This record gives sequence, structure tokens and C-alpha cells, in this order.
Amino acid sequence: MKYLMIAAGLVPVGFLVIAWQLNWAITPGGLTPSVSDVWSVAGTVMGYWGVLFSGYAAYQVKAISEKYFARTRFPQIKENIDAITKDMGKVADKRAADLRSERFIAAISVSLGEVERVPGHKMNQLIKRAKLEKKLLVDWINNETQRSVVANTEANYWTLFRTLQEISQEISAYIKEQGAR
Repeated sequence: MKYLMIAAGLVPVGFLVIAWQLNWAITPGGLTPSVSDVWSVAGTVMGYWGVLFSGYAAYQVKAISEKYFARTRFPQIKENIDAITKDMGKVADKRAADLRSERFIAAISVSLGEVERVPGHKMNQLIKRAKLEKKLLVDWINNETQRSVVANTEANYWTLFRTLQEISQEISAYIKEQGAR
């Protein structure tokens, strides 16, 4: 980004050098510009640089804002996901029909949505996988033929559990990386 800014900043200088070399009349005074013509060109170049640097500053403020947003949101989101996996571990001996009333089923989607809304992470694949696994779990819970099957024996249950654990660990790693920077 730094080199792009330098290149963009040199565009008007390059244009002026080319115009001078090719004897282009870029001011109303022609090839013999007046003092006001020189100041007009200088003001235009300075205005261009001002817009360029203001845009770069806004970009950097956005990057810093996203970094600190993630730093403040991720610890709470990690706690929520850890609470979900803890609840999943506690109710693993329940039957599929009994899992319908568990609160953590709805909390999974909310927590995954919270992770998605935090900018700057690289967990999109994990989130997609967890959403698919949650859908498979809900389909299993709602399957009438599986009503009496215990969750402890269902592979989809533990696959989702492991994926949520993995997301929790990724959040921990992200927080540590941001703290080290």
C-alpha cells in the first residue's frame, strides 16, 4: 500500500515533467506562465495530494478500528462458544428428541454470526463447515426415526462439537497474534 501511495503521489509530478518536456501549454499563460498560473498549478497538485493522503488516512483508521473491534469482541465470542461446547458435553447423554429444547442449538447460529461480523479473521471456511454441521445436527434431531437415539452415539453431534472447539482455538490464536503486534 505504501508503494501505491508513493506512485499515486508522483502522478502529477510526472504529468508536469512530461508537459514541460513536450512544451504543452497547460496554463492560460501558455508557455510563459504568470505567477498566478504557477500558484494555480501548485494549488491543484497540493489539493490532489491532500485528497490522496486523506483517503489513505481514512483507510488506515478503518484498519485500526477493525483490529481493535476484533480485539474487544473476540474474547466474549470465545466465551460464548466455549459455553456452547460445555453445554454440548453436558447433554451428550440425552436423546435426540430431548435436544430440541436445548438453548445451545440456537446459540450456535448466533455465535457463528458474531464471528462472521468481526472483520479481519480467516475463519470463513470453518464457519461454513460449522453451519453445515449444525444443519445436519438439526436434521438429525428432527428426524422422527432418530427420536430415541442418544446424542453420544451420533457422529454429527461430535463433529460439530470439534468444529466449534476449533473455532474457539482459532479465536485464541487470533487474539494472541494481535497482542503480539
